[in-house]
Amino acid sequence: MSDFEELSGAQIPDSAESVEVFSVGDVDPFATYVATFTLPGEEDVRDFCRSGEIGNYRLVSAGELLEEQHERHFIGDTELVDPRRCTSVKQGENVDRSAVFSFPEGKRVLVWAVTEEISW
Repeated sequence: MSDFEELSGAQIPDSAESVEVFSVGDVDPFATYVATFTLPGEEDVRDFCRSGEIGNYRLVSAGELLEEQHERHFIGDTELVDPRRCTSVKQGENVDRSAVFSFPEGKRVLVWAVTEEISW
């Protein structure tokens, strides 16, 4: 299990390809992990959001993600197609979970997911 999965509670699906997980930030003692990967389709995306109870799966408002979200998820200059998100911060847990999905026509779904420890 990756550090991302351990902190977020979400499971990167077996169908995921091009999986990369890395740690970011240097604000001890709060860990932040980013996972990027691709999935075959929308049902896999829904399963990923449910696996960590990330929830709130929805279209991105006006189809455009804010620049700070691009930076937070390490999306860079990638043009998002039909972007969607799931995100949650659960009361009683000190973990913020967020994922962004892009659905390029005829290709696998691109995923950028972030989980970070926070203080209340």
